[in-house]
Amino acid sequence: MNDLLAALDVVLLELERRLLRYAFYNNFNDAGTLILSSQSDNFFIAAFLDPVAVGAYSFYVRLNDMASQLIPTRLFDNVVQPLFFAIPQNKVATRMPRDFSALLNANLLVYWPIFSFAVAYHAQIVTVIFGGKFIEYSWLLALIAGFGMINVIANPVSLVAEYQERPGIILLSKVFAIYNVVALLALLPLAGLYGAAFASGSAQTLKNLFIWWHVRSRAVWLNARAALLSGALLWGSAMALCSVLNAVLDVPALVQLIIGAMILAITALIYLRTPAISLSDRALLASVLGPKPARLLRVFGLQMPASKQ
Repeated sequence: MNDLLAALDVVLLELERRLLRYAFYNNFNDAGTLILSSQSDNFFIAAFLDPVAVGAYSFYVRLNDMASQLIPTRLFDNVVQPLFFAIPQNKVATRMPRDFSALLNANLLVYWPIFSFAVAYHAQIVTVIFGGKFIEYSWLLALIAGFGMINVIANPVSLVAEYQERPGIILLSKVFAIYNVVALLALLPLAGLYGAAFASGSAQTLKNLFIWWHVRSRAVWLNARAALLSGALLWGSAMALCSVLNAVLDVPALVQLIIGAMILAITALIYLRTPAISLSDRALLASVLGPKPARLLRVFGLQMPASKQ
């Protein structure tokens, strides 16, 4: 009995140490996030440019933030996290790369059309929906959306780091806030708001790559090559077609947006049938949804191939 109580004390002491370590690191993690946010960029923009430039930059950052709320790891955050942290230790080697890949592929499934639409119709979006406000900086929407797509890895890779109890790595990644400040000081006088967007976006990218590097043994993108090739070829072609039609057709901006939305919707249906959505993604989706939505999965091309079932 005494041995059992002693063992229990050891376990409780270890749990207490882990909780304190997490509380310490995460307290500074939350504070460090503010330094790498677009809000901190506004101070430098106001100093180097003017308040109007701050308004324009905040406007386009806000547009991207609104779009990024649609990615699955944010939209279903309260569902994804419990499922991810419920992975048993004896199945981490197989399930964590599978789930990491599924989250990344799901995020790209949403962000590819957002990025494509922003590149092809950045001016029309601002003209039709926001009355042409700050339209002279409309290419900012495409640039910020591009970095947003690159940084869809942020949530999946942070989940892996948190599962492996590496809050110190997440905290250490905030060192790229220094890079962000240096880049802002260097690029704002040269490239204005586009320099600010590049500085902020690249700082976030470096931060996420730093975290990934330390958890790369588990944060494995299983179908990276197929996903990147399929996405670049398919969505690149869609963007090119939309841009050509945009230049050739002399129609109102609203009509151009409708045509573009139809093209990108068709592209999305084709994309769902490519190797960008892996067999393990399809199997995971089928297991989560159950047999009832099988017909819906077939309609969207997400069902498992008959030969693999």
